[in-house]
Amino acid sequence: MFAFIGEARRKFRLVARTKQAPVAYECLAHLVHFATSLKLWFHKQHKTTELMAHLDQLNEYLVAEVTTLLLIVGLILSRIEPFHESLFFVGVITFLLVFLNLLIRDLDNPFGYYEAGSTEDVSLKPLDDLIEDLGRLSRR
Repeated sequence: MFAFIGEARRKFRLVARTKQAPVAYECLAHLVHFATSLKLWFHKQHKTTELMAHLDQLNEYLVAEVTTLLLIVGLILSRIEPFHESLFFVGVITFLLVFLNLLIRDLDNPFGYYEAGSTEDVSLKPLDDLIEDLGRLSRR
């Protein structure tokens, strides 16, 4: 978790320097605030509900992605015998977890027609049919 926060901090600092984006500076400030809250929580000087409130303000997919990453790393580092079976199971679990993260992102916005990578979108055919019917009615 701490390595992730450090890596995110470096990336946001780079974006802030190159793009001069105020959003990156806001995110950096939020990460500093969250890291400080986390440290205070470890010392029992911060309540869990307050820490979770800070966590909720982060990217909504961050928790799922970090959990997936930790599970995958844990599975890779675990010793399961025989090796070929462990390779198969780690591969299948990794595929399913990554697939679920991508599916959650895609299904979160069912009207993502403007997004290049969106695949599972709600059909706009009823809307097209309505426009066509109303156009025909207005010409009469």
